[in-house]
Amino acid sequence: QQDTLASRILNTFGRTPKLVHRLDRQTSGISLVAFDNVTRKALHDALKTGTKVYYALCRNSGEAHLGKGPFIIDRPLRRKNVETEELCQDYQDAKTEVEVLFGQASPRCCLVRARPKTGRFHQIRRHLQNISYAIVGDQFSKAATRKEFQARGMDLPQRFMLHLHRLELPATRCTPAINVSCPLPPDMRDFVDRACPAWADEARARLPELFRRAPRDVWRPEHARQEPLQVALRVRSPSWLQLLLRSWRRLRRLDAAASRVWHGSSSGRRLLWLLGWREDAWLVGGSPVCEPSAAREQSLLVRGECAGSATAGGARGPGAEA
Repeated sequence: QQDTLASRILNTFGRTPKLVHRLDRQTSGISLVAFDNVTRKALHDALKTGTKVYYALCRNSGEAHLGKGPFIIDRPLRRKNVETEELCQDYQDAKTEVEVLFGQASPRCCLVRARPKTGRFHQIRRHLQNISYAIVGDQFSKAATRKEFQARGMDLPQRFMLHLHRLELPATRCTPAINVSCPLPPDMRDFVDRACPAWADEARARLPELFRRAPRDVWRPEHARQEPLQVALRVRSPSWLQLLLRSWRRLRRLDAAASRVWHGSSSGRRLLWLLGWREDAWLVGGSPVCEPSAAREQSLLVRGECAGSATAGGARGPGAEA
């Protein structure tokens, strides 16, 4: 079994997760999941008006935009073909709000905050590359970036330095308002300390929530089974009225099945034969009460009554009441 996010959630909660949004394999940060389709749909719709805050380490000194506040990158991007995972020729509108927070010239590395306004395929990575802010470790200019850092005795990280730090969603009919954050992972913090000594201390002072160290024992599997309400996102439990309605529907289905059996349908007769009832016995209320005539001319009334109605010649069936 592969060590994936879905498998870890399944092993922890014992329930199959449904991803509301997904991160790239090499992106760290927050992943949003649900355990039923209704909650997943509600959260997916809330993402359209929610806010996602990413932080990226980019291969640029940042001097052109440092200290000038946020700006918008409004550039259409080519659509991805879902089946072939390739880019198509048609374009989709894409907007990303970007702000350069810290930077240095040697080695060229800056910290960028990005808030995507639309959700396109690799939107942040492609928009930052379009303005010459390629993310450290990304495939764009990866050879040149590795050469620059290795010349200063530093190895390039094995993944690109992009992190989803904060996720804010409005309340839905299934979940309350969500505002969660996730600090930088250890590999990203260590890279900042080694590669960006010029602004590392200032960044820690100005962004303490981003650089705080998460406790090692944040969550254990036994917590999920003993205290399920501790999770940030939880499925709303059904009310007593919903449970009552479900029980009533189940009783209706059972009553319909019993009616088909006792009222003499073909499937019911086969079932009764398998249960050991005599083939020539008639049922009234589930008990054999009368025997058919030798010629078997009387037919079984399928509504639970014995064949007691008068025949065409005036005779009454066996077991009929006067």
